[in-house]
Amino acid sequence: TKKQAQQNSDVTKLREKLANEKRLKEKYRAEIASLKEQMAQMASTHNALALSNHQHLKKINDLESELFLLKKN
Repeated sequence: TKKQAQQNSDVTKLREKLANEKRLKEKYRAEIASLKEQMAQMASTHNALALSNHQHLKKINDLESELFLLKKN
């Protein structure tokens, strides 16, 4: 019975370890999903800012060209 009690204890420890590993796996899956969502949001924001920057640079170039033409006349 001592041997059987030891085996039961070992099985219990293994089950606890497995349950803990499953819990950690789910935790990290959730964290990965959250980080992927954050990365997608950051990429979207980056693209919007890059487009806005490009549009403003074009406007600046247009205004500088117009100013040059006005000074020329």
